[in-house]
Amino acid sequence: MATIIVGNQLAEETATGRDELPADYRGYLGMVSHRLLWLAQPGDVIVLPNQPDPTFVAYVWDLLGYHSNPPRIVVPPTGARDDLLLYDDRLLSEEFIDELRTLIRPSQSEIWAFFHDSTVMALAERLGLPTNPRRQFLEQGGLRLVNSKSTFRAIASGLALHIPEGIIATTPAAAERFIWTHLAESRSVIVKQDGHGGGYGNDILKSPAGPSGFGASRSAEIPDRQALAAEVRASWDRWTTEGTRPVVIEEYSGDAVPLYAEFDVRDGDAELVGHGEMRVGDSDDGPTNAGLVVPAVRAAQGPAYPAFLEEAQSLAAALGSIGYRGSVSVDSIALPDGRILLNEFNGRISGSTHVHTLCRALFHGDPLSTRVVLVRSHRTLPPTASTLDTLEDLQLRFDSATGFGVILGGDDGQLIIIASSLPDAEQVERLLDDAFAERGELCRDAV
Repeated sequence: MATIIVGNQLAEETATGRDELPADYRGYLGMVSHRLLWLAQPGDVIVLPNQPDPTFVAYVWDLLGYHSNPPRIVVPPTGARDDLLLYDDRLLSEEFIDELRTLIRPSQSEIWAFFHDSTVMALAERLGLPTNPRRQFLEQGGLRLVNSKSTFRAIASGLALHIPEGIIATTPAAAERFIWTHLAESRSVIVKQDGHGGGYGNDILKSPAGPSGFGASRSAEIPDRQALAAEVRASWDRWTTEGTRPVVIEEYSGDAVPLYAEFDVRDGDAELVGHGEMRVGDSDDGPTNAGLVVPAVRAAQGPAYPAFLEEAQSLAAALGSIGYRGSVSVDSIALPDGRILLNEFNGRISGSTHVHTLCRALFHGDPLSTRVVLVRSHRTLPPTASTLDTLEDLQLRFDSATGFGVILGGDDGQLIIIASSLPDAEQVERLLDDAFAERGELCRDAV
């Protein structure tokens, strides 16, 4: 069975209109889609918004051992906008569909997309791919359900799972009342757009003495109730996508450590793929996701961690029971008092999927029982060939014989450091920083 892997990193509505993302971030996301090469098998077709660095492509196929029959990379024609992302008009262009038809056998093919949205469903139909229960669920709006923050709170509450204090607000008055009960006590809240991702669309609202931090594209200090009322009035349409969706508001802890657990949901089962900690870094726009620590070495030592994995699995299984199939990442926060609270799910390929897929391809048995993986993201690096030369010079390039070293995760500058312990991985990261700085190729925040 050949797979058509579609790198549509974000849905159409996040590329246009009120929720449009900046061009530099859309360009970064387009490059992130190049990491999907790690998920492909020989005979697969990978649809990307633009061509990845040829040196990176050759590097991936070499490490995976795909010499004789590598996957095919296809880039649709540029549409009405640009080639930064896979917009609807690009994926559904007749020229592109005709090209795909020459590369696949419909009866022996399936689609695996970053976002299984209506455009991907239309593409599957026009290619004549067989219908299955997964497609039927998605064709009826299932994607929105499994990426909805309000749906998460409803299902998690129904399962009596541990989640942050919060509400699903449908009126400005309800939102204002809940927010003020926290600001008045010098606590902060995070306001989440129901369908956005990656922290975009989220606001942190804080009193002058309240905590601020990671997980939002905007932070605002609210000095009094009058200022809060003005903030709610000014932001309500944006928070609710012009009144078409509810908004989720939760208590926010600035000292929380973000965690995730990723599952593969199949018929009657949710298999744990991997789990880890999301690293927090700094950029010009504030704290941002800077990569992963896999597994979550520090948090996993706490007594609440096994219960977190059990709750996350029950949540993933619940999505399977309503018809979802595929990857789902359950996010959570580890609080300073030891509690771990689930705070959303994302039914799509995540930023960790290629890391776990790669580890399973490289190692046998439990791939992370004797290793720690430190993923460094949101950075710019020199061109791929120069980066690989630096790794070679430092004798840090991944060695298949030992199972340790540094892998170039993407031509967007992501590095995957595989070591025997977290301190060893962090030491390698410092060595790389020093080496790039000495060569005048200092890593810096990309966005």
